[in-house]
Amino acid sequence: SADNLWAENAHAPQLTPETMLWFRKNYLPTSDLWTNWDASPVFAPREFLAKVPKTYISVSEIDVLRNEGLLYGKLLQEQGVEVETKVFERAPHTGFLMDKLVPAGALLFSDAVQAVAKAFNS
Repeated sequence: SADNLWAENAHAPQLTPETMLWFRKNYLPTSDLWTNWDASPVFAPREFLAKVPKTYISVSEIDVLRNEGLLYGKLLQEQGVEVETKVFERAPHTGFLMDKLVPAGALLFSDAVQAVAKAFNS
């Protein structure tokens, strides 16, 4: 929430806590759904997390969701899942889509492509 995981990047461009709350209100209209693990994997039962395959997580440094991504990776590791996590410095939430404008965006994009290729042994 804005009070904990989102606070550090509350003023990040493109995606703010207010925008996240708008999405939550529209996609998860009742508070009982807010901690549903279908809404965020950080709420998944630990026995489910233990069954997740080797995982690649990339997060942008200037992103309100960065800490949720890092927490997800930590929870997976605590369950014995092999996790590769990369933080792309100076990249906003939309950095992946800005690969022609933001240097970190190009790196984020190519790194994700390499991770998928590695996962499929190609």
